[in-house]
Parts: sequence; structure tokens; C-alpha cells
Amino acid sequence: MLVRDVENVSARSRVICRATERRSGSCFILLFTLAACDGSRSPPDLAPTTTTDNPASVSDGGSVVVSGPDASEPVQPEAAVPMDAVHSGDAGGPVTAPPLAFPDAAIPPLVINCLTPDSGIQCDDGAFCNGVEACSPSDARADARGCVTGRAVACIAGEACSEQRRMCSRCSDSALDDDDGDGHESSACGGDDCRDDDPLVFAGAPDACDGKDNDCDGAIDGAYAEQACSALAPAGATSTCSSGACAVRCSDADFDLVGGACVRHDDCAGITACAPGSCVDASRAYTCTCPAGYAGNGTTACADIDECATASANTCDASPLACLNTPGSFRCECPATHFGNGSGEQGCARKALQVSAGYHHTCAVLAGGKVKCWGSDAFGKLGLGGSSEMPRGGVAGQLGDALPYVQVGAGRSAVAVASGSDVTCSVLDDGSVKCWGYNGYGAVGTPNLSSVGITETYAPLPVGRKCGAVASGSGYGFALLDDGSLGRWGQTFSPYVMGAGQKVRSFDRGTRYDGYHLCAVVESGGVRCWPVNQFVQDVGQFGWAFDASLAPENYPLTALGAGRTATAVALGDSHSCALLDNGQVKCWGANDKGQLGLGDTFARGAAAADMGDALPAVALGASAKAIAAGAQHTCALLEGGSVKCWGHNDAGQLGQGHVRAIGDEAGEVAALGAIELGDQKAVAIDVGFHSCALLENGAVKCWGSNAFGELGLGDTANRGDTAGSMAGLKAIDLGE
Repeated sequence: MLVRDVENVSARSRVICRATERRSGSCFILLFTLAACDGSRSPPDLAPTTTTDNPASVSDGGSVVVSGPDASEPVQPEAAVPMDAVHSGDAGGPVTAPPLAFPDAAIPPLVINCLTPDSGIQCDDGAFCNGVEACSPSDARADARGCVTGRAVACIAGEACSEQRRMCSRCSDSALDDDDGDGHESSACGGDDCRDDDPLVFAGAPDACDGKDNDCDGAIDGAYAEQACSALAPAGATSTCSSGACAVRCSDADFDLVGGACVRHDDCAGITACAPGSCVDASRAYTCTCPAGYAGNGTTACADIDECATASANTCDASPLACLNTPGSFRCECPATHFGNGSGEQGCARKALQVSAGYHHTCAVLAGGKVKCWGSDAFGKLGLGGSSEMPRGGVAGQLGDALPYVQVGAGRSAVAVASGSDVTCSVLDDGSVKCWGYNGYGAVGTPNLSSVGITETYAPLPVGRKCGAVASGSGYGFALLDDGSLGRWGQTFSPYVMGAGQKVRSFDRGTRYDGYHLCAVVESGGVRCWPVNQFVQDVGQFGWAFDASLAPENYPLTALGAGRTATAVALGDSHSCALLDNGQVKCWGANDKGQLGLGDTFARGAAAADMGDALPAVALGASAKAIAAGAQHTCALLEGGSVKCWGHNDAGQLGQGHVRAIGDEAGEVAALGAIELGDQKAVAIDVGFHSCALLENGAVKCWGSNAFGELGLGDTANRGDTAGSMAGLKAIDLGE
């Protein structure tokens, strides 16, 4: 028959669907007729049945029911066949079972559960946490399979049932058990964190001195904790781990740990038993001892020792000017009026404020308004008094303190000095002028024209006028007065007529002994030049063709170029130079030695075509700050403190280590190097037959001709004329 359901199968029958053979999705069902419960009959032989068309109606482990062709209708049993009608057919024929007979009453369904043999129903699912499931179909709690749900495992607070561990545990089966958030699982859950309540503790964590087993190695404050403490120790201290904390101690017992640093313990703090400054810290003790440079017992008083009062107590220069006593000590220091280091060879030398180079002699105004002159003393132009007229400076020991000061007058001091050919003049602090030397025309100021040297008289300036600048010549003096007028004196003062409103700002006189010229810078910035006497030969030094018929006030201004003005002038024997407002230098006049610096020997200035824009500036390579002219050479002080000279060089006056003229051939001045003056910059220059520079520290250096000791070096050898002679050039010793 067709099996679809088991609702109408007799209670005395059991239908078992075994998957002994599956064909096209059908299952063969063997229908057994069960014997009566009393066992009076044996089960009948097996009889084949019709296969089911619905294999889903047969399931392992569940109740199986047999249904008719329509699941909604019960199966109608075939006509009953008596059991004794079952018989064999003819020999060799098939055995035929009689049809089964079922009562018309409804047949209760056959229930298959966990107790049914071969049902395949297993109640327990193997899980631990939901308890053990039992097979008890008779239990009111049993499900359709006859299984009773087990009791779930109950865990204490903080724990959960773990299927992996088959026990209650605080460890999770799926997530990292890391209560302290340090990324390491608790060792209780199989991790390497021996303290899951401390994020600083886990296997491999750095040891610290904190009373913990930070790296979970079983050791509290291990070796690495000591290293951690040592790293925290400040300079001069050690640090060890003790009782969970780093103990820092200063290595030196005389030091205390203050604010994380080792500080020497001040044993003298608050001590009143010693004199001020005499308490000596002696490592957790103190003594009362006067410090070096003080005398006393240390308890009542300590007095400063004056080392400068005892020559053996200091190493300064022998002069007391070099030693400066300080509390407990001293130092070698030159006063403001001197330069030097105060000790050794240099000692202290008086500073120069101005230097003037004349004809074979040199003079300087020193700090304090004193004047010294050296070199040739012809006509007494050194101002030393007496009648010996012996040169000074050409023999060792004649300079320094051995060279007397010029006596410029009682109570008077000098502010400027001018060294001429035979006369020297000085402007004094009260505006008066003192001159000494040749008095053939009355320049010294005394009526006795035969007198020489220095006298007590002063230059005959106009009454009420003061001198601002001075120059001296052969027996004459020249003065720029405080009202802007310029004049000359011999026995009397004679002003130059410059024209209406033409005050003089600066001037210079030519160096020539007999016939020389003057040039002045007037207020407008123009330059006016003229001859001093009839002996002057015009070679262009005036900058215009001299016309003797012109009155002095009508002398023309020298043409310097369009828009150019002058700030200073410098005159040689027969050439003139002007420092222009733009820092350029222009020269005109005689040029036989290249003193104009134009790369040839052609004189310029006698014709108008030579001057103005046609006159080139000297190619110095830098702006000039000052200029000076000697007999036949010229020098310029440049920005930065360097000095360059060009022109005649017979005695090394150009300072280039040779005696060849410079400036008489093209390109020579442009290629000219600065004069070697050592580590000091120049601040002023002046030239005669030789050249001199005043340096920024107040020292004076001179080079060139030295026939009379005018270089002030204790000999008469020229300097600057041979290679290397400038490198070791010494400053002049001007004394203390």
C-alpha cells in the first residue's frame, strides 16, 4: 500500500522505515503484523508493501505514521484475510500472503521516541552549560522525542559557564580577558598577565622600583629596577631601589640633595664667629681664615692687601699706572690715557690723539694734551729747548720716557699739532697757538728773528679770535680762526681775502720749502688754491692757469666735476688733492712720480680742459675717509681703516716692501694692496717725506725715510722699502 502517514495504522502494528534501499527517492516499508500482547501468536511472514511516494514522511528519530493516498483521508484497509488462509502455492510457486484485515475503528498513531529501538534519537546534545538532557518519555516535561531538558549550570557572580573548560570560569571563550587594558590576557585565563588589575604589570613589562613584580618573573623590584633607579640619579649622586622606592644619595658626603640636585652643604651659612669673608667651608665643618689677598686672623678682621703697592706682589709693568688693585687681588690694566696690556714687553704706553709728519721730523698730541716730537731737530723744531739740535729717535733709548714733552705753556694743553719744514705749531686748549723752530720771519712769535727753538711767546692772532686749525711753513704760520677766516703770520697776522661770504671750512699748505701754495675748502664746498709767494712755479697745482693780475678775492674755484663738492684738501710740494663728497679722490698738479695716481706722469690742472669731469678720480676700490700729501706721494685712509699710498717711493714711504714708484703706469693704483699695519685699523694719517698712521688703539706707526730717526724706532733704517719690513713694524714708544 502507499505509505504517507501512520495515523490509521493499528496500534498492534509497527511500521519501520529503514533506508535499506533508496530508489528514485522512495523508501521500501516493511509492514509487520505484531503478535498479540499475550504472545499467543508468532509474527506472520513478511509481506511486501507498496513504496511511499513521500520520503519526507519518514524520518529518523521521530514518530512515523502511514497515511492513505490523500493525507487528509485515512487509509481504507483491504478485505480481511484469515491467517489460516495463508498458504503456499503450488510447489515452486510464490508464497502469497492473505490480505490483512483491520477493524473499521480509527487506529491510534504509532509514536516513536527516544526509547524506541533503532530510532536514532539522542537526547543529550553533548553541551555542558545547558545541563545533561535525559530520555524520559513518561516525564510530563518530555518533548515529542521523549527527552527532558537538563538543568543549566549555575555560576557565581563574575563567572560564566565555559563550554571549552566545561566549568564555571571568569574567562571568556571568545574575547581577550584583559581587565586592566594593557593588551595582555590574565594568567588565570591562560595569558601572561600575572596581575590583570594593573596595566603596568605583564610579562615583558619594564621593571620599576615600585614594590611590584612588573615583568611577572616572580621577582619584586628585580635587577632592572636598580637600573631604572640609577638612570634617575642626578649628577654626583647614586640611586638604589629600596622598599619599592628609589633612594637617591649624593656621592660626596659634603653635598646635600636639594630640589633633585646635589648641592654643596654650606657650613658657613649663619656662622658669625668669623670675620666677613673669612669663613672657609671644610666638609661638614668650617675654619676662620682670611682669603688670598687679605691679611688678618680671620676671626676679627681681614684687610685687603694692596698688591700694587709692592712690586714683588704683582706681575704688571713697573709703572704703577699698569696695576689696578682689586679686593683680594689685582689686575694689570692700562688707564684710559694709555694702551697696552699692562705687563710684559708691551706694558702701558700713552695714547696718541693726533700725529703730524713734517720734513724729517714727527710730532704727536698725546692723551692728556701733551706733545712729543722726534726726528730732526734743525732750528729746534722738536721743541726740546737748548741749542744742541741733536736728532731724537735714531738711537735706542731716546724715545719713551726718555723723550721730554714739549712745554706748551703753564697750565696749557695741546689739541692739535702741525709739523712744517722748519717750524712746528700747536693749537692749545684756549684757542691760542704756540710755535717753535725757525723764526726767520717771526713764526715763533718773538721779535728776535734770529732765535730758534721754543719761547714763552705765542702766535700773534687777532685780538679776540681763537684758532681752530693750524699749519706751518718755512718761517710762517697759518691759522683758520673761529670766525671762518684764514690768515698767515710772521711778525704780524695777515688775513686772506676770500671774497664776500666765503668762509673757510678747512685748508692745507704745500710742503715745498721755498715756494709753496695754499688751498682752502670754502663753505660752498668749492676749493680755492693760490700761491703763497713769488717763488711758486705753476705746474697746475692751483687747478687753474694762475693769473697774477687777479686780486685774491677773484681767484676762481677749482673745477671738481658736475655736482661735486670737497670736504678736505691735501697738498704736496707741487700737487694738490681733494676728498670729494662722494668719497672719491681727485688730484692735480705735478705728476713726475705718479703722485696724482692716474697711471701716467702727465701734469694736470694748468689748463681748464684738464679739470672738472675730465679729471679722473683715483681708482682706490673703496671710499676714502681722509687724505694726506707728502712731497711727491699721496695717501688715503679708506673705509674700513685700511691705508693706500701712491707716487714717489725712494725710501719705502708707500709701505709696499719695495722702492718702485706706484701710479705712474696704468692700472697700478687699482691693483694696489693696503699697507700692512697689524691687527689695528687706522683712524688718521699724515705724510711728509715719510708716512704715519694713527691706529684705533692710540698707537702710532710710521714708515719710509728714517735718516734722522723720524720713524721713532731707535735706529735710522728705512721701513717699507724691503719685503717683510712692514710685517713687524712696531708702534712708537711714546712713554707713560
